[in-house]
Parts: sequence; C-alpha cells; structure tokens
Amino acid sequence: MECQSRRWATSSRLTSAASSELASNAVRHTRSGEPGGRLVVVIAFPDQVTLRLEVIDQGAETVPRPRDPDWDMESGRGLWLVEQVSRSWGEAALRDGRHAIWADLESKRAA
Repeated sequence: MECQSRRWATSSRLTSAASSELASNAVRHTRSGEPGGRLVVVIAFPDQVTLRLEVIDQGAETVPRPRDPDWDMESGRGLWLVEQVSRSWGEAALRDGRHAIWADLESKRAA
C-alpha cells in the first residue's frame, strides 16, 4: 500500500488509515471475520486525481453507516475516520451476497 501511495501523491498515512479501517470493519462486522471468511482489497486508479480503496467482504445482515464518534469509547469511529480522510466513500451489496465498501482519496500522479 505504501509503495502505491508514494507512486501517486497521496499521503501513505491517510491511505493506511483508510484501508486499515475498511478491512478491520469487514473482519469485525461481516462474515469475513468468521472461520473460513475472506475479504478482497482492491486498489484502483480510476483517473489522474483519484486513488480508490475497495474492500469486498463476505456480507452481513447490516449495512455500514458512520455514527457520531464517542471519544470515550474504544471503537466506533472507523467510518467517521474514512469519511474525514476521503473525498467520497460508499457501499454496495453485490448479487452474490458479498458487500463492497470503497473510499476515494484525492491524489495526483507523481512525476
């Protein structure tokens, strides 16, 4: 991840924070965290100003929604953080029962 974000002018800290939150949420809140569960991480560059991170998980009964962070709690700020560091983010249910969540980080191709 760091190598790709250096190739593009994207903060490796922001890239790491967003990808870590998306992946850890998939493990914690979906069937990806169950024995035998899997997740797929996709890094894409859809245009000259965007680095897209996408996590495809095994699906869950609930849809991810950010909530107002409770700073006294140990967890619960993941999607709020993704919302803060990304230009945009979203989620989609896939036909096979899996779920995709993505975040677009602002970037530009490094010379």
